[in-house]
Amino acid sequence: MASEAPPAAAGIPTGLDGMAAPRVVAAGAGRWLIVADAPRGRYAAGVVNGRLSDLGWVGERAMEHERVVEHFTRHGTVVPMKLFTLFTGDEKAVADVRRRRGLARLLSSLAGREEWGVRVAVDPGRLRRRIREQAARPTPGLSAGTGFLVQRQQEQRAVRGSLDDARQRAEEVFSALAAIAADTRRRDPAGVEGASLLLDGAFLVERTRAGEFTDAARALARRHAPEGVSVVLTGPWPPYNFLTPSR
Repeated sequence: MASEAPPAAAGIPTGLDGMAAPRVVAAGAGRWLIVADAPRGRYAAGVVNGRLSDLGWVGERAMEHERVVEHFTRHGTVVPMKLFTLFTGDEKAVADVRRRRGLARLLSSLAGREEWGVRVAVDPGRLRRRIREQAARPTPGLSAGTGFLVQRQQEQRAVRGSLDDARQRAEEVFSALAAIAADTRRRDPAGVEGASLLLDGAFLVERTRAGEFTDAARALARRHAPEGVSVVLTGPWPPYNFLTPSR
């Protein structure tokens, strides 16, 4: 992490299970490493690699790591290292950081900023049910069979139109929030809990504009909810999605 003064050691959350308490190591130029001594019998590379398929164990270690990262995010500019990053000693860790090209530029780009996540989704099943309720009335002058086919065609067209409208709403959400953010990332959408994810975005926001950003996101959520489009805001998070340049 980068800060003018060394971060206080008091109040640091407990790190990974079995490790010594996290401590601060000076890396020069106002940079500090947060490290913890790891017993080789539990965290040697071979031991860790043998347990990576145990998602429960990995997940618990990830949460412990995340607590420490989030603690220091409140006290300076943090560049999180990957879980299970191991060095043979403090000197090796400091040397690795000093060799990293582009670190100064990265720290500058993250200074005073935090990451927020925004997901926009629509439930196609809910759309179909609403459209069927609206189209349940029989069409005058048509037989039952013909009316059924016509109704199905109308439903399909209406669902497609509603999904197109929802995608447009997702783009409007992204554009409105991107105008407040300093940088953005978009991840490939995927289905989430029966809903169609239309936007999975990360936004790097100046801390001084965090209130403006969250107010805007919540206002957008209220605006689009009646149309079956959900806007979910999460954060703030350490800037994991902004550790590498955008493509």
